[in-house]
Amino acid sequence: GHNQFSDWSAAEYKNMLGYSGRRGERKESTIFAETNASSVNWTDAGAVTPVKDQGACGSCWAFSTTGSLEGAHYIATGELLSFSEQQLVDCAGYQEGFGNYGCQGGLQEQAYKYYKSGNKAELESTYPYFSGSTQRKGSCQYDSRSATAVSVSDYLAVTPQSPTQMKAALEKQPLAVSIEADKMVFQTY
Repeated sequence: GHNQFSDWSAAEYKNMLGYSGRRGERKESTIFAETNASSVNWTDAGAVTPVKDQGACGSCWAFSTTGSLEGAHYIATGELLSFSEQQLVDCAGYQEGFGNYGCQGGLQEQAYKYYKSGNKAELESTYPYFSGSTQRKGSCQYDSRSATAVSVSDYLAVTPQSPTQMKAALEKQPLAVSIEADKMVFQTY
């Protein structure tokens, strides 16, 4: 099919994706027990916000992080909120001590560290996303007075390539994941 990325070169598209492959300190866990569930659908359960568009910015790490946090919050409270990806792009960067690079990529674990350090999640409606059209991060506009009470007390990483752990973790809540999307099949999806 044709979309807004169809006429981009492979280099332009890959540059926009945002996952740099850098590895930080991993908080892997072995606490996930085997599961017997044949399927889990958090969208049908109401724990997933509508599809969002990261635009021409490598902020997939921010979208993945907020998506999992939105799901966890819904499971805990029954309230589905849309959290601000722009907050993470602007405030969870390398300069701020969290190791992400705005539109040039990042890691979900570093974004969780941002939240875990005491920063609360802002709503998309009060801190809207603009980096998809500008292709750059802004200055951090985090305001604890307008932020929600939602924070991260801890997070765990599923062992890579472990379907058993992934299934067990998915039974508990939606996950933040990264995929290698720099192939033509994704570019023209």
